Amino acid sequence: MHIPKPAYIIKWAPFSAVDIDPTIQFGLEYLLKGNWSLQQELGYGHYTHSKYTINGDDLWNKEVWRSRSEVRLYLGNSRKPAGVYTAFEVLYKRVNFNQKATLGRECADGMCNYFEEVAYKVLRDVVGYHVKIGGQALLEKRIALDFYTGLGFRNIYVKTPGSGDDGQWRDNEILLEIYPTRRGNYRLISMNMGFKMGYLLYRN
Repeated sequence: MHIPKPAYIIKWAPFSAVDIDPTIQFGLEYLLKGNWSLQQELGYGHYTHSKYTINGDDLWNKEVWRSRSEVRLYLGNSRKPAGVYTAFEVLYKRVNFNQKATLGRECADGMCNYFEEVAYKVLRDVVGYHVKIGGQALLEKRIALDFYTGLGFRNIYVKTPGSGDDGQWRDNEILLEIYPTRRGNYRLISMNMGFKMGYLLYRN
């Protein structure tokens, strides 16, 4: 008797909606031969009217794109797509928003002649790499529950076109702020954890 095997899992990441850069995010896991699979997630969020404060600066009109690409290996005697797995993930995120901040003018040697409050655009590109471990359980042959945690690092590239920022460009700076918005290149250790719900599609 032919028993159909799962080929794809369509997934939804509910916690991405409460992230510091919230998105509505869906993914697709493609089950390869053996214990391997590939997973791709895409998310988007646009918050025109929300206004909030980070690091003492006002932010509004935020737009977020997020992509997570993953190679996954199910371990031991795990019966893919259920069981314990390890994975390598590449994260890309683009965040655009408007910001109002006080910037130094005519600065040299860490000193500025005067300060000015300016509204301008901030463009943040985030590239991250994570090694993950997780577990996926199946309910009634169709519903998948996917839990994971991971560790890695990420680079954050911040540009502020139109700001006229005369301050120092921060290059490869170890991140001390929770959410850097000054222009520069930042690096930090990154922890990753989450939960997804999925729906299995079977081969005929």
